[in-house]
Amino acid sequence: MSTTLDATRDPAAGPGEPPVTTGRRRERGVAPAPLVPLAAGLTGIAFTLRFYGVSLPTTLAFAGWLTAGVVLPGLLLWRTLRGRSGWLVADVVAGAAVGYVVEVLAYVAARAAGVPLLVLAWPAAMIGACLVVPRLRKAWRGPADPARTPALWAWSMLLVVGVLVLRSVRMFRSHGLGWPVTGPSDADTPFHLALIAEARQHMPMQAPWVSGEPLVYHWFVYPEMAATSWVTGIDPLTLLVRLTPLPMLAGTLLLVAVLARRLTGGWWTGPAAAAVTLLVLAPDPYGWPHYDGWFGFGAYEDGSMFRMVAWTSPTQTFGALLFAAVVLVLLTTFDGHVSKGTWVLLTLLLAGLAGAKSPYLPLLTGALVLMVLVRLAARRGLHRPALLAAALTAACAAAAQVVLYDGGANQGLVVRPLATMDGFVTVAATWTGYTGAGTPAGHARVAAGLTVLCWLFMWAGVLALGRSALEPPVLLLLAIGAGGMAGVLLFGHPGGSQSYLIVSARPYLALASVAGLAAVAGAMTRARGGVLALAATAGATAVLLLRRHDTVQPAGPGLGWELARPYLVLAGLTALVAVAGLVRRDRRAVAVVVALCAGFGCRPPTTRPPSSSPTPPPAAGAPCPSPTRSPSTAGPAPSTATPGPPGAGCGRTPHPVTSWPPTRTASGPAPPAPVTAPVTRGRATTGASRSPPPAAAGSSWRAGASPTPPTNAPPPTGSRRGSPTSGTPTGSPRTTPRSPTRTCRRSACCASGTTSAGSSPTPPPARSVTSGPSRCRGSPPVRSPSMR
Repeated sequence: MSTTLDATRDPAAGPGEPPVTTGRRRERGVAPAPLVPLAAGLTGIAFTLRFYGVSLPTTLAFAGWLTAGVVLPGLLLWRTLRGRSGWLVADVVAGAAVGYVVEVLAYVAARAAGVPLLVLAWPAAMIGACLVVPRLRKAWRGPADPARTPALWAWSMLLVVGVLVLRSVRMFRSHGLGWPVTGPSDADTPFHLALIAEARQHMPMQAPWVSGEPLVYHWFVYPEMAATSWVTGIDPLTLLVRLTPLPMLAGTLLLVAVLARRLTGGWWTGPAAAAVTLLVLAPDPYGWPHYDGWFGFGAYEDGSMFRMVAWTSPTQTFGALLFAAVVLVLLTTFDGHVSKGTWVLLTLLLAGLAGAKSPYLPLLTGALVLMVLVRLAARRGLHRPALLAAALTAACAAAAQVVLYDGGANQGLVVRPLATMDGFVTVAATWTGYTGAGTPAGHARVAAGLTVLCWLFMWAGVLALGRSALEPPVLLLLAIGAGGMAGVLLFGHPGGSQSYLIVSARPYLALASVAGLAAVAGAMTRARGGVLALAATAGATAVLLLRRHDTVQPAGPGLGWELARPYLVLAGLTALVAVAGLVRRDRRAVAVVVALCAGFGCRPPTTRPPSSSPTPPPAAGAPCPSPTRSPSTAGPAPSTATPGPPGAGCGRTPHPVTSWPPTRTASGPAPPAPVTAPVTRGRATTGASRSPPPAAAGSSWRAGASPTPPTNAPPPTGSRRGSPTSGTPTGSPRTTPRSPTRTCRRSACCASGTTSAGSSPTPPPARSVTSGPSRCRGSPPVRSPSMR
C-alpha cells in the first residue's frame, strides 16, 4: 500500500511516536458485517426498479449475467495478470472494469462472425481455465492476510450509492418503458437506442440513419448493452434507461474509494472521496432555480456527477469507470509493483477506454507528460514508469484516431478561450445578459474568475498537500485535474461538450482534495469528525444566509459586482477562519478550513422556482425579447411582439419557464400568474407550477442565452410548440392541460425500429427501438452528440 500520505498518523504527534493503527484484530470479528449492507443495497435497488417498471425476473437476469459474464471472469483475469491485492472489494470493482472491456471485444468479434451468442464463450473459457489449469487456480484464493472491510466503511459507501440511486429516480420518472411515455424527454435517448439496435444487428457498425455511412463515434458501450440484450433477452430501452448505468456509476464511486484508501492508507478517506465526488458542488449563493439538474445545479461549471447527464450519456458513464481502473493500475506501477501482467492490463484497459469515450486518452496523455515535466523541473529525476505509460497512452490514442475516428475527423472541439463563459447554459451570467455574443471580453473574464474561485472552494484540500503534491500518485491526480480545468477554460464546442473534460477530471480533484485533508487531519476520531462536520455545516449555513439576505439583482450597470459579491463574502469568511488557525499554529485548523469550503457546496439544489416570487416587468424602452429557440429548429423566429402600455417596456409576456432569481422591486405591474401544466412522469400525472421570469433591463434575449424548458414545462412564447389552432393566444403562456401523448415535429420522429426514410409515423409499440436522434416536443436543450 502506498505510504505517500499517511492518514493514520496524528500530525500533532512527535516524530518518535508510532502511527495510529486501524485495528486489524478488531476487524476480524466483523468480517460478515459488510455482507449486510451489500444485501440491503441490492434489495433496495431491486424494489426501486420494480416500482419503475422493471420486473424482478428481469432484474435477476441482468444481475446474473453481470455477475457470471462480466464481474467473475474479469476478477479472475485481473488476479491472473496482476496478482491478488489483498482487498476483495478492490479486486471485484477493478475486475468488473476489465470484464466489461473483454465482453465488448468478445461481442464485437462474435457479432462480426454472425453468431452474437458466441460472446458466452469468453466467460466460460476464463472460468473453466481457472478451474482446470493448476497455475491459474490461485486466482480463486484470497491472500493469506486479507484486509477486512470495516462495517462502517461498507455502510458509508451504501449511503453514498443510495443517494445516487435516489437521484436516478428522476431519470426513471421522466423516461417510461411503455407508450406514450416512451417518447423520451431528452434528444439523446433515441440516438443511443438507434446505436444499440445497430450493434445488435450489424458489425462493423454504421450510422443507422444514413445507409453506408461509417460510424465515427466512441461506441463501445453499445456493444456491451447489445451483448446483454442477446444473452438475457432484455429489451434495449430497459437496459439504457434503467439497468446498465447503475452498476457503472456505483463501480466508479467504489473505485474512487479504493483509490483514496490506496493513496492515504486511511479507511475514512474512501467514503469521504466518494461523497466529495458526488455531492460537493459549486457554491450557489444566488439561489436561482435550475431545471432539475440536466446540465448542473449551480451558477458555474463544476463538473457535477449528480446531474442528469450521468444517465443521458452512457458513453461518459462507461468511460468514467474504465478511466478509474486505469488510474488504479497506474498507481500500482508508481508504487514499484511492475510486471508484464500489469502492463498487459494497462494496455487492455486503454484499448477499451479509447472506444468508450474519446476525451479520456488525450487527457491522460497530457497529464502523464505534465507529470514527467514537473518532476524534472523539481529535480526529482525522470519518472520512467510515467514516461512509458505516456508513450503507451499516446500510441493507443493515435491508433484510435485511425481505427475508430476516421483518421482524426473533427469532432467539433476547437481552441476558443472562455467559450464556456460566453455561451454555456449553466453559467448564470449568460442568463442575465452579462456575458454572451457581443458582450465585452472583460465580462467573460469575470465569469471565468468566479468559476475558478468555485473550484478552489470545492477542492480546497489541494492547497494543503504541501510537498506531497510532488509525489507521483498525487501529482498524477493534480495533472488530470489541471487538464480538465484547462479544457473548460480554453476550448469550445458547438454543443458545450467541453464541459465533459471537467466532468472526467472531477473525481481525481476530489481525491487530491481528500488526500490534502487527510495530510492535515491525521487519524480520524469521533471528536475530529464532529468538528469537521460542524465546519461543513457552518459553510452550508453561510450560503443559505446569503441566499436569504443578499439577493442578487439580475440587471443593472453593476451586474458584475452583483454576481461577484456573494462569492467575495464567502472568500472573506474563509480568510478569517484561516487567519484564526494560523494564530493557533495548529495544522489541524487547516482541516477545518477545508471542511468549511466543502460545506459551501453542500447545499440542497434549487430545481424549481418559487411560485410566489415577485418578478418585475421589462424596463421602459427595453427591446422585446426574441423567443428562445432550439438549435435544431431551423428558420427565423416568428415575431410576436405587441405594443404595451407606456412605461412598461416590451408588451409581450416574457419566457414563461426560464428560471430567474427573485429581485427587490417596489414598482411595476403585477407579474403574470404562474403556469400550471400536467406532468407525465412514469406512472402518475402531477401538476407543476412555474413562474415567468423578468427580462434583464437593457438586454436583448438571444438564441441560446437561456435554457430551453424541460419536459414538464409549458411551451415557450412564440416558439413552434404553440399551436395556432389550439385556442391559445400567440405570445401568452399556455394554460390548457397538455395531452399526455406527445406530438413530434417530424413525421418520422417516433418511427419504430427501422432506419429507412419511409418509416411509418404511427406510434411505436412499447419498448421499441427508435431509428435515430430526433427532436420531439418537450425535449430539453439539444447538445451535439459528437462528444457524448
